[in-house]
Parts: sequence; structure tokens; C-alpha cells
Amino acid sequence: SQGRVRLATGLLVFVWLLKDLGGFVTPEGVSFLFYIILLALVPPLLFELIKRGYNKGAREDLRRMEQFTVFSQALDGAATFVGVNFAGYGEQHIVANTIFAAFGNPIAFYLLKMLFVLAVIFVARREVEKKDEHVYLLLLITIFGLAPGLRDAFRIFFGV
Repeated sequence: SQGRVRLATGLLVFVWLLKDLGGFVTPEGVSFLFYIILLALVPPLLFELIKRGYNKGAREDLRRMEQFTVFSQALDGAATFVGVNFAGYGEQHIVANTIFAAFGNPIAFYLLKMLFVLAVIFVARREVEKKDEHVYLLLLITIFGLAPGLRDAFRIFFGV
């Protein structure tokens, strides 16, 4: 447990050191990569803290998969937020554009993605009885976050 806290602290320090390196920078002079990594790492760390306080229905053997599912959706939301808010990209999905318009800021999309993935995990813990089906659901949600998240993060980083 202390090892995880040290690892998380080390990752956050590493991310902070990245703030001046690589990729395009915001008007404040901070790297887009810094924002993407920071926003992608915070939800899994919060998930780790939440699981300690609320563990009902959790399957110990699926915990890492659940954390990676949260990370993948966080990466997608972070890359979308940074791309639209700072890098001048546009969003093609009508749902995301509706959320941007309704809330006035792309950070709302990121926050809604976090609520969505936590709700999926909560419902899966309660309703999905077979481990294979639970893993399949988590894998789908992970892929739907990781694929566009990595694509967008690399596009922003390389300025494509």
C-alpha cells in the first residue's frame, strides 16, 4: 500500500517535470502533454482512494482491469479537452459538441466521461455475474477510450 502511494507520488512529480517538455505549449507556456498526462493519471488515483472507502461488489481479480478502464476513458477525455480547449482542434461527435455547447467548456466532457466510466463499473459489479462477461464489458469500454485517447494525444503532441 505504501508502495502504491510512493509510485503515485513519483508519477505526479515526473508529470510535473514534464510540464516544460515536448509537444506544443499553451499560452501559459505549459506543455499540452503535461495536461494530458495529469488529467489521465488523476482518475485512477482517485479510483484507488475510493475503492478503499467503498468496496461493495468489487472483485479483487478485476480491480486492475477496472483501473485501466478508468485510465483509458480519462486519457480520451483529457486529450479531447486539451485538443479542443488549447490546440485549436474540433470535435466531430455530435454528442461531445452538444456537451460543449450545453456546458460552455470542454472540461465538462472530461468530467462526464469520468462519471460514465465509474457508473459502468458500478453497474457491472452489481449486475454482471459471469467473470467473462464482466471482463468483456470492461475491455470494450477500455478500447473505446484508449484508441481515440492515444490517437488524439499523439496528434496533439506531434502537431498533426
